[in-house]
This record gives sequence, structure tokens and C-alpha cells, in this order.
Amino acid sequence: HSLCEAGYRPIVAHPERYGAIWNDPSAVGAWLDMGCHVQITGGSILGKFGRDCWQAADYLIKNDLVAIAASDAHGLRYRTNNLISVFDHLSIHYSPRYAKMLLLQNPYAICQNETL
Repeated sequence: HSLCEAGYRPIVAHPERYGAIWNDPSAVGAWLDMGCHVQITGGSILGKFGRDCWQAADYLIKNDLVAIAASDAHGLRYRTNNLISVFDHLSIHYSPRYAKMLLLQNPYAICQNETL
């Protein structure tokens, strides 16, 4: 809350992996109301972190609560930054337009300090 009041737009990383969000994914709306952005992990979209994370990610996407999908990369072999399968999954299960927005347009806009 303090960061938002100071003029920053925090990006809340992988809330779909927080146990509290599994119980009430709509709670993410409070962060959006404060001015935060929400970033979900590509692995969660693909089900790589288990059913709870996948269901929370699906809920957040379907309810338009996500600004960015990212890799959560930890290296070149484990949890890499390859998001092609995430783009394909989003394109097939949601829409190509939405995939472009989460993986290309919104991250670019944030880096340019533009409003989403």
C-alpha cells in the first residue's frame, strides 16, 4: 500500500502459488484496486506447479486479473525462460490476442513506464 501511495506500481509475482489465493483467488482484486499489477508464472499456466496453482492461474486469467505472464526462470536447464509453450497454451485456451497482451504488450508497456 505504501509503495502505491508513493507513486510506484508494484508487480505482485506469482500469486497463484500463494496458499491464501488458492482459497480465495478473488482477493487479488484488492492489489489491483491499490494500483498493483499481477504477474503469473508460465509454469502455473501449464500446470507444472500442481492443480491448485493451475486452477488459481486459470481463475485469475478468466477474470482478467493478470497483467503479465513470465517465466520465473532459475537457470538454463531448470525453469528456463522459454515461454513458447505458454504462448501456445494461452493462444489455444484463451485467445492469441490475450497471449500477446500478457507476454509481449503489457511487459513492454511496463518497461516503457506506460499505463496498461
